[in-house]
Amino acid sequence: MTPNAPVIAKPGDVLSFVGAVGGAADKSIAWSATAGSVVNGTYTVPTGVDYTQQTVTATSNADATKKASVPVSVTPTGVLDVSGPWKDAYGYAMNFYQDGTTLSGDWYYGSTRYLVSGTVSGYTLSGSMKNASTGAVGYTFTNLTISPDSKTISGTMSGWGQVTWTRQPGVIIQVTPNAPVIAKPGDVLSFVGAVGGAADKSITWSATAGSVVNGTYTVPMGVDYTQQTVTATSNADATKKASVPVSVTPTG
Repeated sequence: MTPNAPVIAKPGDVLSFVGAVGGAADKSIAWSATAGSVVNGTYTVPTGVDYTQQTVTATSNADATKKASVPVSVTPTGVLDVSGPWKDAYGYAMNFYQDGTTLSGDWYYGSTRYLVSGTVSGYTLSGSMKNASTGAVGYTFTNLTISPDSKTISGTMSGWGQVTWTRQPGVIIQVTPNAPVIAKPGDVLSFVGAVGGAADKSITWSATAGSVVNGTYTVPMGVDYTQQTVTATSNADATKKASVPVSVTPTG
């Protein structure tokens, strides 16, 4: 069956496979897929299966025990999504957020926090980890292998050696900037939220006073000398929230 390498695709994509049978007079093939339809090797990726691994299979009609399969990782954009909570082989926590092919996040190695940045390309991840306190690059990684189901990442990290990271269940959310803010009435503050670990990355914004529209907060009048809070809530899991305090004074 060719191509025989794992494929990344989005709903609606049409993929073409070619099957070949040897050792039998009957060279015909029965095509099947775990979701969606395959007609003469042409597979149409179905909707409603984002962030899953589907499988296209060619079965010999001469001997139904002889099969060849190709995994198809389905994502909304055709790019693997590795956002969400992860753990390394030692149980240390990692949180990844992804925008297109760009990865960001952090890794807590004991009491040391590292800032992670990288790029997803096909089934590989490359990037680096910087010490959050000093800014020094501690580790780099090139072409770590992402499994077709996006549940493991493995390979060699310079300065460390062999690594295996395992995806954890659950949703994570962050807001940037995340440091407390001092502002005056009428100020317009901009925040950016990010969700990891869920197909639905949308956010509901709220504030204890005033309005927040798509992360843009207008500090209201009449709340001088109070602390207001801007909150981003994941629509995929309403228990996951990230907040930033805003201290309001007449002069900011």
